[in-house]
Amino acid sequence: INDDLNKLGEKVDLAFIGDSITRRWRGEGNKEVWNKYWGSYKAVNMGIGGDATQNVLWRLQNGQLDGYQARVFVVMIGTNNCWGKKTEPADVAAGVKAILDLIQAKQPQAKILLLSILPVGEKPNPGRETRTAINTLISKFQGGPIEYLDISAKFLEPDNTISKDVMPDHLHLAPKGYE
Repeated sequence: INDDLNKLGEKVDLAFIGDSITRRWRGEGNKEVWNKYWGSYKAVNMGIGGDATQNVLWRLQNGQLDGYQARVFVVMIGTNNCWGKKTEPADVAAGVKAILDLIQAKQPQAKILLLSILPVGEKPNPGRETRTAINTLISKFQGGPIEYLDISAKFLEPDNTISKDVMPDHLHLAPKGYE
């Protein structure tokens, strides 16, 4: 990540922040999609597999917001906070809010595109319900420099299943999902 930031210099068009879903956007098999949409921009992908909100917050507090100015941050985080049986949507939303607040404090010139947490599992399940509840809470953070975009329904078939063509493991996106 630091190497990518160093190559881009002090001005960055797009800074993507998140977990493995974000990271894989630029990963093997998806580079064509990344280049198609983001290749003409000075874009950096700061997604790390397995990250939860607290991991992202730590990285941002410890240098990942320093040494450059971004025009736009694209933030999608929170799914990895949902694997426990007693996930509290308000706690996950508070973690997302802390990330947004820190970005605004350290990069006040930037706009932020906050993306919804994606649905998981082949069929409707309690994990999806938890993520939907979190999305409802984080949608309220919209305003000022923050734009919220709920993209979760885009990944569902009419019967509310998730196609393996879009999410082969019903969590991570295939190239068709990133498209």
